[in-house]
Amino acid sequence: MDELLNKIRNLINSHDFEKAETLLSESFKRFPNHEELPKLEAELRLRQGEFFWEGGDAEKALDYFIEALEKEPENKEIVLRVGNILCELDQFDLARQVYESYLKKYPNDEEILDALDDIKESSELPSGEVIDIEGSDIKVSAIVSTYNSERFIRGCLEDLVNQTLYKTGKLEIIVIDSGSKQNERKIVKGFQRRYKNIRYIRTEKRETVYAAWNKGIKVARGEYLTNANTDDRHRQDALEVLCKALDDNPEVNLVYGDCCLSLIPNQIFEESPKDNVYKYPAYFAPACLLHFQFGPQPMWRKKVHEKIGYFDESFEAAGDYDFNIRFAFRFKALHVSEVLGTYLKHDKAVSFRDNSAVLEANRIHKEYRTMDNILDLYRISGISSETSEEKAKIFNDMGIRAMEFYPPWELGRRCSDFAFAIKCFTWASRFYPSWFVPFNNMAVVMFFCGMRDEAIKVLEDLRLEFDYGVIEENLRMMYNPLGLDLADLKLIPSGLFLPSQKEIYEDNILLSNIQDSQILREVLDESKSTSESLSLTKFGKETGEDGKKVLFVVHSFYTQNMAGTELYTFNLAKRLYSEGFSVHILYPNYEEGKPIGRFESEIDDGIHIIRMNIRYPSTIAEGFINKKIGDKFRDFLFHLKPDIVHFHHFLGFTISSLSSCVDMGIPTIVTLQDEWILCEQIFYLHNGRSFCNEGPENGEKCARCFVARHPNMDDEEIIGKLVNLFANRHKVLRKSIKKADKVFVPSRFLYEQLERHDFLNRDTSVMPLGIVDFEPLRKELHTDMINITYLGNIHFIKGLDVLIQAFNLVDFKNVCLNIYGNVQDYNYFDYVMNINVKRQQVRFYGQYKREELPLILSKADIVVVPSRSESYSFVVRECFHAGVPVIASNVGGIPEVVKNSENGLLFEPGDF
Repeated sequence: MDELLNKIRNLINSHDFEKAETLLSESFKRFPNHEELPKLEAELRLRQGEFFWEGGDAEKALDYFIEALEKEPENKEIVLRVGNILCELDQFDLARQVYESYLKKYPNDEEILDALDDIKESSELPSGEVIDIEGSDIKVSAIVSTYNSERFIRGCLEDLVNQTLYKTGKLEIIVIDSGSKQNERKIVKGFQRRYKNIRYIRTEKRETVYAAWNKGIKVARGEYLTNANTDDRHRQDALEVLCKALDDNPEVNLVYGDCCLSLIPNQIFEESPKDNVYKYPAYFAPACLLHFQFGPQPMWRKKVHEKIGYFDESFEAAGDYDFNIRFAFRFKALHVSEVLGTYLKHDKAVSFRDNSAVLEANRIHKEYRTMDNILDLYRISGISSETSEEKAKIFNDMGIRAMEFYPPWELGRRCSDFAFAIKCFTWASRFYPSWFVPFNNMAVVMFFCGMRDEAIKVLEDLRLEFDYGVIEENLRMMYNPLGLDLADLKLIPSGLFLPSQKEIYEDNILLSNIQDSQILREVLDESKSTSESLSLTKFGKETGEDGKKVLFVVHSFYTQNMAGTELYTFNLAKRLYSEGFSVHILYPNYEEGKPIGRFESEIDDGIHIIRMNIRYPSTIAEGFINKKIGDKFRDFLFHLKPDIVHFHHFLGFTISSLSSCVDMGIPTIVTLQDEWILCEQIFYLHNGRSFCNEGPENGEKCARCFVARHPNMDDEEIIGKLVNLFANRHKVLRKSIKKADKVFVPSRFLYEQLERHDFLNRDTSVMPLGIVDFEPLRKELHTDMINITYLGNIHFIKGLDVLIQAFNLVDFKNVCLNIYGNVQDYNYFDYVMNINVKRQQVRFYGQYKREELPLILSKADIVVVPSRSESYSFVVRECFHAGVPVIASNVGGIPEVVKNSENGLLFEPGDF
């Protein structure tokens, strides 16, 4: 018998009512007095009633519920269910009779007594009327739309009344019941009895969620609005955080945060896993044409609707996306980079139950993805669109974004919209037919749309007119496409100096801050200041009209670091400027909090000094090749359009910057100021201590040298990986340096090292750097004191400790050591001062200015250059120019100038 009963129950639970009815009827005939059969029949009628109720047939559902009640009049579950349904149908008298009949046998049942009390209150509340509430200091109105969400509504309201903003009396909750056939009404009423500022509105018929939101908006008393979906949950301070963001940013009209994904219904935020986070990007108006930007729990100013109207009630699933785009044309939004809520993913959610969301998104894209709308959105973002060229660059930029964007719900997976991208590149080519960039990008899209032959034809035609390495590289890969990935082919940016969609997604760059600092809109006004922010949109037009445009690239500048390379670069730039060239110096800046690729500029002696913000390398490989920085460098080149680029160092920008020039066909000169191209730690010091005369003979030697400086990595497995890495470094840099048009080295020593290790470019010359000419002062005559002088930065490489130890051995009292230089390593400086035993005879003067050099040298009897590594040495040459004897290390390029016992003395580096 148990097996038969279980079979009937399974049929009922699977909604196979016909078979259950048949089997139940047969069972009654066989076992007419079995006590479980009437209960099963009551359960069957109850489930049938629920089935028809959810299907919208209320009358038939009620018939089944009444029949179930007749079978089991003492089953409290059935009693409550029938009573609730009768209340939903506004048949309060019948519901009262059902409850009172049950109470005759169970007069103290609290649950039924509560239900009876609810009937009195409910019968006094006409449908659609708003419950009177207390409280007048409402700041935010949370709108809850519900339809058949009985299982979620209690958790939703508990979530909201636990908000810190609610506890301060600043939050009201507006529940819009869109004709639900479930019991949300009773649950809301229960909360109303216990909590203030909860309002309830019920409509007679079902309506879209956006119609419900609009009802809530129209009666809301809050200055700010938010939608609170019944199945989502918030961090307890979420609404307070969003409210404060709007308070603190009056120019912003909507704020939104991140949310974590939940798969468990009614799971509170604190218990939900945080491993899958929907990380929403920073707000950038044109990106609204790619995907919905604001997430499930935004907050916005109510006054927004005065300008753009309410939500479009014709949508069922994407009305918030339509609102997002209409908002973008008029207002600013701000991303709050915190996880503020949970989003429940389940198959009955509007976004997942069918393809409505996709179909409606397509409808939205068809309406809004027009040329005029794209131009308007970029104008709003500070990008000029006056000329045909500017329009082309905007459409090209939009096309690249369509090729790579990152919707938060894809959890970091790259998405592409090929159809939109090809449309944008086509528009760009029409506005600027002589610009090869959109044609290259169009070919990339065509290739991945299966049009390989057509794509190759486009690039081959381009190659006939434009000699750019990027075209050749794309063709080479298309000819041999095996294993080719979308990221392999090169899309060429417009040079608008806007962060890419990946950067917006990964770094959450606050574009509003960029706009506020006017980097995208202001023109550099030299008459007002020489240090205003650089206007990148007009940067290429404001200079270079009177002479060839030269770009110098260096690893730092004298404003950061007073050293030989930096001063040499600036002095060379001034000389070229005086001869009519337009000169720009670009160097890296490492400022936390600023996005990669951000530029700032100032004018110094007619030279444009430009800082590009980058990140310190996080790996050894990123220290010598970095595609992301290379792409930013390429963007800069597109906009500046230099006639020639002269590299004075690759540190920071990496060898990828040279590759960008080669790809674009820009002539390049490289001056190798030191050994960086050969040696990862620049200075050719073996194990960081002694000079490495042989240089990088193989990857293993360099790997073990690296480990000696980083003993925590002294592991054979790690060393094995390092060997491959350093071998690859040599291979990449060797190949890259040979692509430069011209290479200069300052010393014969460096030339021989390049030759020895096969780094020699086909056109490499030894070109001593020279010095800035100055007029030596008359030598000061004195007989009582011998002045030994040190000139240079205070750093282990420069070897001041060697000189101090040698000076400690001097017995004479009439000798003093004068130290001039900038302290670059204070730990090292402390060490040097501690080993000094002749404190009365050693004087430290700090960093000196260029104009002070003649006076310093006029007082010097001997200058000592104790460097552990030196590829050139400006100091030696400056001393000779002033007629001052030199004692120097026999290292690097120094012996090419100092001939031992002829014009100076040499000693082995480190030998005091």
